[in-house]
Amino acid sequence: MAELDSVKAPGAMAAVGLGPEDVAPYLRPGVAVGCENSPSSTTLTGDRNALELVVQQIKNALPDILVRMLNVDRAYHSSKLKTPLPNS
Repeated sequence: MAELDSVKAPGAMAAVGLGPEDVAPYLRPGVAVGCENSPSSTTLTGDRNALELVVQQIKNALPDILVRMLNVDRAYHSSKLKTPLPNS
């Protein structure tokens, strides 16, 4: 993770108080469910700009649902981070 350039490829994550089926309509290219924490909690991950739009859309549509950006600078659990291992 330390080798990833968070300036060239800014990633982000967000906590959402919705299950994966309920959050699916808000997903857009560059944003994915990174972790299903419970039937009513997911972690979204992906491109920072796209994720910020998704977070704002959820806040506007469902103001009583927990949704917040996490204090990270990389898109952990994202397919963006999957790279071949050296010597493989």
